[in-house]
Amino acid sequence: LSYLLMKNVYLDAFVMHDRSALEPVYVPGEPTSTRDRDYGSGRTVKDTRTSLDSHWRKLMGGQPLDSIRDYFGEKISFYFAWVGTFIASLVVPAVIGLGVFFFGVIEKNSGLLRTEDVNAIIYTVDVIKAAGDTFLTPFFAFTVCLWGTVFLEIWKRRQASLAHRWNVDHFSAEEPDRPQFYGSVAIRDPITGDLTWHYPMIRRLAKYCCSVGFFIMM
Repeated sequence: LSYLLMKNVYLDAFVMHDRSALEPVYVPGEPTSTRDRDYGSGRTVKDTRTSLDSHWRKLMGGQPLDSIRDYFGEKISFYFAWVGTFIASLVVPAVIGLGVFFFGVIEKNSGLLRTEDVNAIIYTVDVIKAAGDTFLTPFFAFTVCLWGTVFLEIWKRRQASLAHRWNVDHFSAEEPDRPQFYGSVAIRDPITGDLTWHYPMIRRLAKYCCSVGFFIMM
């Protein structure tokens, strides 16, 4: 589909979904579920988009990951799960960093001599700049490095838990080739025996060298 869009065979494409009260063309009173409208079954089917919008905007209560997964799929839900885990884990280094910063402000404020002719704003800026250079700064840097390792382990456990709950722990994502990619050499796959297109490594290295050269000149 991406290749056909690039070649302008299709002008645009979007994912099909049920009608919702959030649509600009929605008329109040119309059923939001195509199943209720077509069959008249009388069953009450939740407007998933409206329900997700009402729960997602809440500040407290966490993210509705199951609802996100039901509407957008596991890939998008894993992304928001990672963002939520990352933001929640930032509380620890943020609290420690604030403590180190205020300690530096207090220490440097007592160490700098303030005269009557010194501008108050310049003095405050000097204190803030000096607050980041205390004997606690190396310990804080080590804490951040340690936090990064701990966060990765926390996310691995969180990811495994969600994958098991959504029954996707035995699946692997396969990224399709970009539409702009084109191969010039056909090589037979040693496992499947099929011919696959490849871009020569020599041309690839030449483009890498050009990119690195422009980067160095910048």
